[in-house]
Amino acid sequence: MYLPEEGFHMRVTFIPIVLLAQANSRTEILSLLPSRRFRFMEKVVEKGTALEPNPYSIAVRDEDDNIFLFRRRSANSYIMGERGLLSELDELRDGQEKDIQHRTRRLTKALFENIRKWVVTREEIEPLFPIRHAPDNLTNIEQRLIRTIRERNLDTEQVLNNLDRLT
Repeated sequence: MYLPEEGFHMRVTFIPIVLLAQANSRTEILSLLPSRRFRFMEKVVEKGTALEPNPYSIAVRDEDDNIFLFRRRSANSYIMGERGLLSELDELRDGQEKDIQHRTRRLTKALFENIRKWVVTREEIEPLFPIRHAPDNLTNIEQRLIRTIRERNLDTEQVLNNLDRLT
């Protein structure tokens, strides 16, 4: 899917990605960086400098395991303004208690070319996402309960015994 562009194709809008995050309780977003011709550029020159690459594409996986791939209409254009998207997703996560995860992955040269030519398959994109651990459809309260048990280092057997006594 192409990201909508405004202002003489200078700026992209992230409306489709934000709408996906709003419509799902769980959303995973991957910023996909291009591979570089020279390995030293990835390790030394780019990090924390103006040469740090912008994403070439963004992949999104929703709660139903659908995967969406977004890039610019021009095959030679990169995505600018990603920090604005991440800020908007942070606000959505905090305000509506959505589970929105963001990661960055570097594309292999072959995968970069497939995305550039728009011949990429789901099987090529899916391994970039982290493996989901079951159960992944926990409510916010269930997630909070698990987080509290872990944070307080509670004995789960004792918690279950206390719950049995209450019911």
